[in-house]
Amino acid sequence: MNILDRLRNYFRPQLTCADANAFIVDYLEKELDQDTNASFEAHVGKCAVCARFLDQYSTTIDLCKSEGKIAAPPELVESTLDFLRDRGIGRD
Repeated sequence: MNILDRLRNYFRPQLTCADANAFIVDYLEKELDQDTNASFEAHVGKCAVCARFLDQYSTTIDLCKSEGKIAAPPELVESTLDFLRDRGIGRD
């Protein structure tokens, strides 16, 4: 990494956990631009909570894909939606 890249990384705004969670789908689908992808990976590399969340999210997607169509229990759907609403995720 050259000095210009180091300076860019130093002055790049740091992502919050909320930012990282908002980018997780785009990250997994490789739709983030290069700078946002680097910021996401830097955050996940330093944040154990987000790293675990990314791992669990990826594992869940992989399991669902490998098992075909799975119907989630209504209680799980509602508790997940409540969790996301409480954190303001999914609101416009």
